[in-house]
Amino acid sequence: MIFASELDQPEGPVLLSDGSWSVAEMGQGRGYISHLTQRCQIDRTIAQTGRTNGLALDRNGVIWTAESKKAPLLRVQMDGSVEIGLSGCGKASFLFPNDLAFGPDGMLYMVETDGLPLGACI
Repeated sequence: MIFASELDQPEGPVLLSDGSWSVAEMGQGRGYISHLTQRCQIDRTIAQTGRTNGLALDRNGVIWTAESKKAPLLRVQMDGSVEIGLSGCGKASFLFPNDLAFGPDGMLYMVETDGLPLGACI
């Protein structure tokens, strides 16, 4: 089933509280976090960050994204403002943040490809 055909290498869809969606687009030259309507039509670009990978939504409605080009975890507001949320664990920088999820404990969990072992940053 195809929900939206205009997306370029979509990753990490996140359902928003109003029933709409945010999705990462990893296509060459895109690096977008896009907003889709409830009917999965592209509504707008929320932010362009580089090479956005996984997305997760925190309790406050803030989108966290794993930025695979520059390697930080970014906090993205729906108004498009972007700030670095976390760039490493201790003295080690992230190498390739991938998928993200918030657990029932409110903690942000991340899978990193070619980097720190899981559970290394607690």
